[in-house]
Amino acid sequence: MNQPFLYSSRLNSFKARPDLYTWRAGPHDTLDLIRRAGLVQQLTSVELNYPEHFTAHSVDQVRAAIAETHLSISGINLRYDAARFLDGGFTNPHADKRAAALQVTYEAIDICRAMGGAHVVIWPAYDGFDYPFEVDYAQLWDWEVEAIRAIGAYAGDLRVSIEYKPSDPRRFSLLGTIGATLLAIEESGTRVGVTLDFCHLLMAGEQPALSAALCIRKQRLYGIHLNDGYGQLDDGLLVGSVHPLQTAELLHYLIRTNYDGVIYFDTFPLREDPVLECAANIDRVERLTQSLCAMNMDVLCAGMARQDGLGNSRVIWEALFGR
Repeated sequence: MNQPFLYSSRLNSFKARPDLYTWRAGPHDTLDLIRRAGLVQQLTSVELNYPEHFTAHSVDQVRAAIAETHLSISGINLRYDAARFLDGGFTNPHADKRAAALQVTYEAIDICRAMGGAHVVIWPAYDGFDYPFEVDYAQLWDWEVEAIRAIGAYAGDLRVSIEYKPSDPRRFSLLGTIGATLLAIEESGTRVGVTLDFCHLLMAGEQPALSAALCIRKQRLYGIHLNDGYGQLDDGLLVGSVHPLQTAELLHYLIRTNYDGVIYFDTFPLREDPVLECAANIDRVERLTQSLCAMNMDVLCAGMARQDGLGNSRVIWEALFGR
């Protein structure tokens, strides 16, 4: 059993440690970051933020920079501007702002199509609340579902997913759990799916593999953002550095269900060389995947059927770390 994954990475990670890279003259820009990402030979694609990575460059310029590398573009991640959407995007109390958030989303979908990408990831960062009695929850929910329905209709056969997060920047996100996100998508009646971010799942107190299993059950697992952290904040640490067993369990579910999406490394190197850090993320996933694929899956699944936590802990420990 062998599961080859496709890998992408957070482009802004490659801003880290500028002293370790020979930049072109002038300010560092999106095109420089693409070229630096291209130094990671195991990386297969990049994903860009809209509108952030297109404010100073045209689609043709960005496409040309990617073509200079061995990379492709796998998708677009939406980043709604705080100056415009601080009070909410799809749930903003002002109808013109809600319409503007939809327009930004439509533009990202158009750019993704134009660049040959296959996936648009929506992070509704400002859709939420901070105080009791601040919002009408039913009204916010209706607006959110209406927006998902409109986006799904506009996207057609292009893959669109929601990346949920329990808090930050709002104290409470409207779509802050796997249950709420799947419910909103179901009510929208669309093909919109879910992108799971490992740190966000930890922040929400969820077991990553369980959240994946629920998405898989509904045929809605469109994206995986891997990283690691301690659970309180969106730490964005090296994959498997804090929760190697939960990372392995998540990969197990991806392998056994033939996940065909991209694994995107949403990590935040600050002191580390971002090229080496990205390569290390890929190496961690490859090593874990190889160990999982080399296991006797019948033994593992039989232990799960018996709900034998102790026995399977021994099997996994030996497979990953030796006797």
